[in-house]
Amino acid sequence: ISDHLVQYAPGVSPKNYLRYPDRTWNLLFDNKVQHINRIQATDWRLLFGKRNKTILAEQVSKVSVDDLKISRDFLHLSPADRETVVLLMLLGQGICDLRKLKWYDEKAGEGSPVKQRRGSGYGDYA
Repeated sequence: ISDHLVQYAPGVSPKNYLRYPDRTWNLLFDNKVQHINRIQATDWRLLFGKRNKTILAEQVSKVSVDDLKISRDFLHLSPADRETVVLLMLLGQGICDLRKLKWYDEKAGEGSPVKQRRGSGYGDYA
């Protein structure tokens, strides 16, 4: 979720792309050779939710964006989205109750063992 052009410009914020409105970004930076998506953590969660994925675990790394002049196009973002530069997610299909360490598959019923699930038997990971 960070601007990978930062590797070529040390000292630039990993969220540097938040400075640019969509039109400027598309004109100056977006290209077919090195595309940088600007999808934020909340958007990823929504996308996976629409695909019926369950977030089993999540790890987030953040940076301060206090000194960054953020474009109007991104002012609607939550502070957490503005600051998140790494989002690691472990995803599964169906519903997992981590408190009980049991899998629940809506089709197979409560308590169905992981090995009886569709596919590899260990969940679908994106």
